[in-house]
Amino acid sequence: MLSKLTPTLLAAVFATGCATTETPPSPTPEGALTSYELLSLMSEATLSGNSTSTNGATFSQTYPKIPKRSNKGKTEGTWNPPGDSPSSYKISWKIRGDQWCEKWDSGSACWHIVPISGNDYQFYKDGVALSEVWQIQSPNPGPLRLTPAQIEKYLTKNQINAGEWQYKGAGGNQSGTFVTHACADGSRYASSDNKPFYKSKWFFKKNKMCSINHEGKERCYAVWQHADGTYTTFRKTESGQVTSVSTVQGASGKCSA
Repeated sequence: MLSKLTPTLLAAVFATGCATTETPPSPTPEGALTSYELLSLMSEATLSGNSTSTNGATFSQTYPKIPKRSNKGKTEGTWNPPGDSPSSYKISWKIRGDQWCEKWDSGSACWHIVPISGNDYQFYKDGVALSEVWQIQSPNPGPLRLTPAQIEKYLTKNQINAGEWQYKGAGGNQSGTFVTHACADGSRYASSDNKPFYKSKWFFKKNKMCSINHEGKERCYAVWQHADGTYTTFRKTESGQVTSVSTVQGASGKCSA
């Protein structure tokens, strides 16, 4: 057994094709955390799990408190090979787009991170899920993905939901505001960027909330609830992705009209 952490073993902690240079932007898996959510989640958190390539080895990394507006830093980790003494290693981390990136002596990698349940998170490299599910224990846990029953409970009881939307993809980034009224009878009133409201309907398809937009096109979103009472929705398009962050802002007068 090895008595210390070698560059090869260190690279194995984050295996699945880690390059020696930082990876370019990769396809975004559905439900991936945004840069804002990643910074909140990883502040004072501990990341741990099984190596994706070395049988029986585990690792653990603890991050310091991340100041607001910071998008990079350094930390240390511990490598635990079976039957041998633990070894420490140093890494630097940064946010690139909506990916969490880390660099160590022998290489680097960037991942999209998708919450599963509890402390379990699925990491994706270049759009491909790693073979192991890793754990993140954080004082600022990631959002809860809502089931249709939870979406109906929180967001469709004659309520106003308002916030900001953002598109990233071909043609450049775009952003704006929106307001929706989701009514208990299945009707929906929506407006974006202060345009006149239009009426449609909302419904569920699999585990997503769907609606018909002003062009008559179906749009389906995954919905997450955050500890601070905000909601995030995510939808992939042919050319990019649309996310929104919103809050419930009271009872709707339109639903009872």
